[in-house]
Amino acid sequence: MKVLVVDDDPNKVKQLQTCVNELLPTAEVVQCRSYQSGLKAALFGKPDLIILDMTMPNYDVGGKETGGRERRYAGQQILRQLKRKTAETRAVVVTQFEQFGEGDQLVTLEELSRNLSQEFGEIFLGTIFYQAGDKHWRDEIKHLLERAGFRVPSEFEA
Repeated sequence: MKVLVVDDDPNKVKQLQTCVNELLPTAEVVQCRSYQSGLKAALFGKPDLIILDMTMPNYDVGGKETGGRERRYAGQQILRQLKRKTAETRAVVVTQFEQFGEGDQLVTLEELSRNLSQEFGEIFLGTIFYQAGDKHWRDEIKHLLERAGFRVPSEFEA
């Protein structure tokens, strides 16, 4: 099994990887830190599961590269490309934001989750609100994976 984690926050990536290693101990975990590298890995790496941030830079940050412009809905755009290519991977969105957009375009995490569910059907497993100091998100990931049919060890503890 291959799991792709697409997120630009190093601490969050580390915690997500630890969680995945505990939930799916035999999984190979691949990490990407931007929209472009995440999209490429999602389309060509053929992961079984993607854990995806919603907002991230366009390119990987490093050296002289600043990451380019921030993509507010990068996760949604990756899901659109997966659907367009009829990829058979499943995805969970894990985000630190409770709202997206501004003014008339403002969308709550709950509204975003509903929209993603309607647009992407079975590809999309759900959204999870992540807070570094709270471990509740780990239980939510476990629940979504179990509901989607992934085999999770019963001794997992958040």
